[in-house]
Amino acid sequence: MLRRGRKLDDRAPEAWSLLRAAEYPAVAQGDRHFALCWRTLAWDHAPGALLLREAGGSVMRWDGSAYLPAIPGEGLLIARNPAVADEVSRRVDLATAAA
Repeated sequence: MLRRGRKLDDRAPEAWSLLRAAEYPAVAQGDRHFALCWRTLAWDHAPGALLLREAGGSVMRWDGSAYLPAIPGEGLLIARNPAVADEVSRRVDLATAAA
């Protein structure tokens, strides 16, 4: 539990997993257009990635390759649809951020 007065960065690592789990439904439901993630541990992202893809969303690495939970890497773009993913990729140089 987050104590009053603590910063987000002070949260325990378990809290970050909970935040990631909330990102995917928010994007799938249209509450958010996209989210960027640095850490891409399978247990944080695989269930949400499946949910979002089934809902028509896009989940990809910053270099544009598909997110595959069994292949380690850093940087993930989750978007409510492929058009949003393309727009974010066009406006933000994610490949440079990943390098």
